[in-house]
Amino acid sequence: MPDEWSHTMLQSDPMRIYRTKRDAAHRAVTSKYTILGFISSGTYGRVYKAQSVDSDGTIYAIKKFKPDKEGDVVTYTGISQSAIREMALNREISHENIVALKEIILEDKSIYMVFEYAEHDFLQVIHHYSQTLRIQIQSQVLKSMVYQLLNGLFYLHSAHILHRDLKPANILITASGVVKIGDLGLARIIYQPLQPLFAGDKVVVTIWYRAPELLMGAKHYHKAIDCWAVGCVFAELASLRPIFKGEEAKLDSKKNVPFQRDQLLKIFEVLGTPQGNVHYVIYLVLTPNVFLFKSEIGPASETCQSTRI
Repeated sequence: MPDEWSHTMLQSDPMRIYRTKRDAAHRAVTSKYTILGFISSGTYGRVYKAQSVDSDGTIYAIKKFKPDKEGDVVTYTGISQSAIREMALNREISHENIVALKEIILEDKSIYMVFEYAEHDFLQVIHHYSQTLRIQIQSQVLKSMVYQLLNGLFYLHSAHILHRDLKPANILITASGVVKIGDLGLARIIYQPLQPLFAGDKVVVTIWYRAPELLMGAKHYHKAIDCWAVGCVFAELASLRPIFKGEEAKLDSKKNVPFQRDQLLKIFEVLGTPQGNVHYVIYLVLTPNVFLFKSEIGPASETCQSTRI
């Protein structure tokens, strides 16, 4: 009787029929790909090098998002915000200078994202030239790398997407020299966003590549922050070292975003202090006990006055 009842329920419930067909057609990750080795790991999980078991034997990079942990106990609390963003955005975009997403696999409550494979990233290139070859990157190679990076970024910005985490480790390059922007975990669509950019992501962009407006606590920003990061990466490729290597002030116990004084000073050491009508703002944030204001007439150096608060 129980078997007959179950069979009847299965035939009368469309969702049960769909799930049965879906589960029957589902293939495990290991049945589609052969894991060749480990590439890297981070807060999100791990990335593996894998080869398709199909006749073409194409190489892919599989990104596995790990479940949350409370102590030694694994708890399943859903999909992280960064994973949802990366999946949603990568499925909608396609460009030669953006890492392509092949498929997404859900298995044993873990998410696997299968990306096209790139052999190196900009950080590895910098280390190779600085530590092994001990020479500067040739100008033709440098121009090609930066042009392709800007080409990929232009595509993202044309699609109203801010990357918000451009750095050498997130910019890949294939053995044939094709540059591909990866890791869209912090990316956001800026066209009519449902929430402000500051909501949910109080800190964006790795500190050495963070634009001055972000260092000063701006909650409203735009595509210029990605352009600043590209400039920092360009300078690092040219000099083979980070150009603004500051110390990051961490969030306090109440998760308040601190003022990144050291990083801003590193920028001033290289570029000098800003001139003109914005220079009074810098003095305001660097000297928190002094409020500075200016009149509407004349250059900032003549019209700025200090008032204690």
